[in-house]
Amino acid sequence: MEENNKVSVKIYGQEYTIAGNSSREHIMKVADYVNTKMHEIAKALPAGSISSLAVLSAVNVADDYFTALGMINGFKSQNEQLEKDSKHYVQLWDEAKRASSSIRRIHKPALNKRRSFRNYSMKRRSSLTKSPQLTSSWKKRMKL
Repeated sequence: MEENNKVSVKIYGQEYTIAGNSSREHIMKVADYVNTKMHEIAKALPAGSISSLAVLSAVNVADDYFTALGMINGFKSQNEQLEKDSKHYVQLWDEAKRASSSIRRIHKPALNKRRSFRNYSMKRRSSLTKSPQLTSSWKKRMKL
């Protein structure tokens, strides 16, 4: 079980001992946040009583909490949508790979003929350029 920490803090000039299961640093950070809120409210409402400042600070802290909670829920739903989208894109990619493989298999004979013709053309062109009978005008026409 976690250790119960007791931490002395100062909030709006008053000493408090706060006990909790959280770390000392966390408790101090929370107390500092409340202290800052109290001072912010006191600047806006200088004639307010300490109890009014405390209640208004609590309302502000609750507002911050619910705003953050709303953002977290928005991020969660956005994350869920992104996960769905990525799964969909992976599925589309797999389908495209299968389709490409099928197309290659179907058209492989035609591709082989095309490659063979290209190889033959290149060999033929190469042998023609080496031929002494080929005039320079023919070389220009063939763009060699």
